[in-house]
Amino acid sequence: MPKSFLIALFSIVSGRLAGFATNLANVPLTFEPAGGQPSSAAQFVARGPGYSLAFSAREVLARLDSRPPGSFQTLRMRWLGANPKAGAAVLDRQPGVVSYFIGNDPAKWRTAIPTYGRLRYAQLYPGIDLIFYGNQRRLEYDLVVEPGADPDVIAWRIDGARVSLDAHGNLLLSTPDGVATFEKPLLFQRDRDRKTVIDGEFALAGSQIRFRVGPYDRSKPLTIDPVLSYASYLGGSNMDNIGNTTGPGTVAASQALAIDSAGSVYVTGYTQSVDFPVANAYQGSPPAKTGGYPYRSVFVTKFSPDGSSLVYSTYLGGDGEDYAYAIAVDSSGSAYVTGLTDSVNFPITSGAYQTVCSPQPNNKLPSANAAPAACNSSNDSAFVTKLSPAGTSLVYSTFFGGFGGGYGTAIAVDSAGRAYLAGFEDSPCQTSYLYEGCFPTISGAVISTIAANNVTTFCFAAVFDPAGATLLYSTLFGDLNGLGTSKTVTSGGTQAAAVAVDSNGYFYLVGDTQAGKLPTTPGVVQPAGAPLDSTGSFVTAYRGFIAKFNPITAGASLNYATYLGGKTGNTGDYVSGIAIDSAGNSYLVGYTNSNDFPVIAGAFNTVCGTGGTCAAAHVTKLNPSGTQMLWSTYVGGSKQDGSDDVFFTGPIQLDGSGNVYIIGQTNGGAGFPMVNPVEAPPNGGDAQVLIIELDPTGSKLLFSSTIGSDGLNPASPAGLAVDAGGDIFIAGNTDGPNLITTPGAF
Repeated sequence: MPKSFLIALFSIVSGRLAGFATNLANVPLTFEPAGGQPSSAAQFVARGPGYSLAFSAREVLARLDSRPPGSFQTLRMRWLGANPKAGAAVLDRQPGVVSYFIGNDPAKWRTAIPTYGRLRYAQLYPGIDLIFYGNQRRLEYDLVVEPGADPDVIAWRIDGARVSLDAHGNLLLSTPDGVATFEKPLLFQRDRDRKTVIDGEFALAGSQIRFRVGPYDRSKPLTIDPVLSYASYLGGSNMDNIGNTTGPGTVAASQALAIDSAGSVYVTGYTQSVDFPVANAYQGSPPAKTGGYPYRSVFVTKFSPDGSSLVYSTYLGGDGEDYAYAIAVDSSGSAYVTGLTDSVNFPITSGAYQTVCSPQPNNKLPSANAAPAACNSSNDSAFVTKLSPAGTSLVYSTFFGGFGGGYGTAIAVDSAGRAYLAGFEDSPCQTSYLYEGCFPTISGAVISTIAANNVTTFCFAAVFDPAGATLLYSTLFGDLNGLGTSKTVTSGGTQAAAVAVDSNGYFYLVGDTQAGKLPTTPGVVQPAGAPLDSTGSFVTAYRGFIAKFNPITAGASLNYATYLGGKTGNTGDYVSGIAIDSAGNSYLVGYTNSNDFPVIAGAFNTVCGTGGTCAAAHVTKLNPSGTQMLWSTYVGGSKQDGSDDVFFTGPIQLDGSGNVYIIGQTNGGAGFPMVNPVEAPPNGGDAQVLIIELDPTGSKLLFSSTIGSDGLNPASPAGLAVDAGGDIFIAGNTDGPNLITTPGAF
């Protein structure tokens, strides 16, 4: 049965030592002057529970707590043939200080010691600097090779561990207490925003460790960069899924993974396992289900930054079917989860906005909250749940929806703690009642009510206050003319795939639709959907869409709305994710079957379906007003044999340099170009997860790799996150036992 997996791919400019049972990965973010440390030669130290690091002119000394208690082991990293005068110097003074009050002699106390963000060995070799720093509680380093310098002179050795290379090119350090890893390096050069990957790897020569560097432009700087940090399964003995794995046209691809500023990873989904791993749980065991059948329950899990343990992991649900499709995390570490439930007793908090699941219309009752519940397998409800940072309690939890069917597919949170929800709703208002069972919208909604005779489905966008008690905005979005299948009217459902909010408070809804008359706005790139066919009937293909709303503080009205897709044929276009940059430009990702999808000349790939049907991802950048495509490209789908087809996509993310990351699914991936892959793709076979990085112009492939299967068992994507430094985190699901897990992973 499918098992979930979690992988963190790090493509930052650094190297790192990770995987000790002593949790060496949890290195503090700061360095401080040594001042009386055990090693008299030490100039600076970094310290944490179970270890300390001492930096001297010629080496780095790691002292690690060991077994039995009170003992320790030492690793010594020595740079060979280096400049003895290089020395260590600290950079980036931090606002905090540290003090040590040890013993009862005040003369030996050390107070107000300054801390620093980076430590630099300048000109360790001619033209080569070594820079250590902390990033998300991991120790990292850069080897910066200046133009004209020779990287072949870099050599080092590690005493205190047996050194070897594994089959993937990772450097393994074996000690009595475990195995540490320096990941296989990625070497690259940057020219402004462009990143060129250079061939390279570790090389062992006796006890010496070096880098083998392929041809590169020696007139430009060179950087060495590792790739894989950790990978772990997550699940019990039955069916487990992170997020949702259903393809386009139904429930959209999920964003079921989130990261916080410390590097902890949060995932959500659903499980039928009674032994799903729990830790510090709000609900430590699966809820009792009606009839004893192992219906699905939500889970929410937080991993430690190094992936070795669970900070918390909890069930969440009632006595029916419960699914979670998306998660977001705020600056305090509170997790926000949304999905679907038909449990009347799903955990709901006092004072929540809606306390009744799928409320029945009833003209004798004053409000939906007072109406009787009609939750069952046919009438379900979206929910929004906010967990405390520790995961042991609910800050708030609320149902959301009208009488009928609905669920939440996406969630985001702004800096004020407002939750932005997107989802699906199928709740026509019953005109013979007082509409207590109608979907809850507010004044100013784009579409406020679904007519009783409307046979189509709608998506929605909604915003909750930080307490989950007040609905700040809510609107339906779809085609009000969807009253049937007559040639004189348009028809077709609309569903949401993702929601986002930018730093200025504008929020965005994206998804796909069969509707021919969405409420688009003048001047946008595609104000009309697919045309009618030769008989005058509406072409019922899916088309993508994006809707941008003004900030809550400005009334949350519709700013613009546009279709996005091909214009001819009974093909399909889907939008599965959106990211916003600091200038307000939007980046959209999805999947297309359209040979005429609007790509821009000079893009990475402008041709799809040369051998027949187009099957590709697409990535498009729009300006802030939705009136111009800044660039647009196919990703895959250009080979006649279909070996590079991409047939399912998930979220999209940006890093601090404007590089664009997407995740998708491909059949084996053998024909898709691999750039510094984490694993060699199998030659065909079952579906593979595909991770891709494009440059900021959408014209160049910077990194690509398949993940999660040997070609014999399918794997599907379920979440993607990227931090400002370019660390990549992905989550998904697999049927197979061959995930490339790492030493020390949970």
